[in-house]
Amino acid sequence: MYLQNGLKPTAVIVLCVAATFAQAQNDQTLIDNVAKNLSLKAEAIDAEFTVTKPHPENKNVTIVLLGLPQGEEEDARTFDIYLVLADTKTGTILCSLAEKERYTSDAIRLTGFQIDTAPYKLAANVRAIGLRASYTGSSRPNPFGEETLSLYIQQGKTFVKVLHDFVTYQSTGEWDTNCAGNFSSSKSVLVILPEKTNGYNNIQVNTKTTETENMVRNEDCISSDTETKSSQKLVFNLKENQYRAIKK
Repeated sequence: MYLQNGLKPTAVIVLCVAATFAQAQNDQTLIDNVAKNLSLKAEAIDAEFTVTKPHPENKNVTIVLLGLPQGEEEDARTFDIYLVLADTKTGTILCSLAEKERYTSDAIRLTGFQIDTAPYKLAANVRAIGLRASYTGSSRPNPFGEETLSLYIQQGKTFVKVLHDFVTYQSTGEWDTNCAGNFSSSKSVLVILPEKTNGYNNIQVNTKTTETENMVRNEDCISSDTETKSSQKLVFNLKENQYRAIKK
């Protein structure tokens, strides 16, 4: 069988794998160059907590996040991070911010980072970069999961954090590890509003929460869900230089 472009499916798969491999090599080269330009030792950087993403408004720039674990114990570590804008080809640092002991990983384990390039337009010509951090708990009878979002804006050759570890997802529960128990999960979406406070657009947070009850009935495990929706508003606090929730 041939595709419309005349290639066999297996040839397309090979090309896709080759392209993915080449991109991975390019990313690693960029990470190595950025680390060198920051005077960081390559062995100090944890690949699991290092991510890159093309800048949404400049194809010649890449957003790089480097995670450096501190401490020997797997369940008791902190992470230094470096958030960087770098020239995609050379790794030249265009903008950077170092945060020491920025994240903690213990019984609630830090599992990874994501760079969020959604259009967080906070003011004219001000687009924030998002950093999402994911966590998971270690208890089976009391499961836990969480994702936080921080927003950074560029000011000259550094970043300023304007939203700190806002919880956008959380899942908790308590059960007998077989069926019976109660669970709760919530997921929030940020919507940039046109109205401003102290020069920055307000943010509306829309949250959907699902409460689940599991019970045994006639030897079957039955689930019952209850969904609720809520919203809150974040405004820019000039004194703290951060977005804060306001009371209704």
